[in-house]
Amino acid sequence: MRNGVRGTAMPAFSVRLQPAEVQSLIEHLRMLAKDAIHPPNDLRVPRIAVGRERLLGAEADPNNWLMYGRDYGNQRFSPLKAIQRQNVRNLVPVWSFQTGVADGLEATPLYVDGVIFLSTSWNHVFAIDARTGAELWHYRRRLSTTLLPESAM
Repeated sequence: MRNGVRGTAMPAFSVRLQPAEVQSLIEHLRMLAKDAIHPPNDLRVPRIAVGRERLLGAEADPNNWLMYGRDYGNQRFSPLKAIQRQNVRNLVPVWSFQTGVADGLEATPLYVDGVIFLSTSWNHVFAIDARTGAELWHYRRRLSTTLLPESAM
């Protein structure tokens, strides 16, 4: 935390936080980790970095779907040529993945370097190995058990 993680969204905190604040943050992160949902396998999650340059170049990257509309043109069109009208009927599923979450997906799944990222209703996010369908990780943001009155917002 002190130096951040270069090339990611994790900034350096050494000059902004007092030692007691850093310790408090570490304790909070450890508390969150205790409640983390762990996948039912021991697969290692590949390191994936998607920075500004990669997003800006998404149009020229046909092998990944980095954002909602694939690129900033938001055409939601894949330039891949392997699947055509003539052969689409020959496709068969090789795996399926059940989120276990009621309702469904909340947004377009993203595909980055062999990993599919899904966001579902009820604040769940999954990372799935695209080759096997195995869950790499699962995050669930806890919803508030009480709602604030409108006057408190």
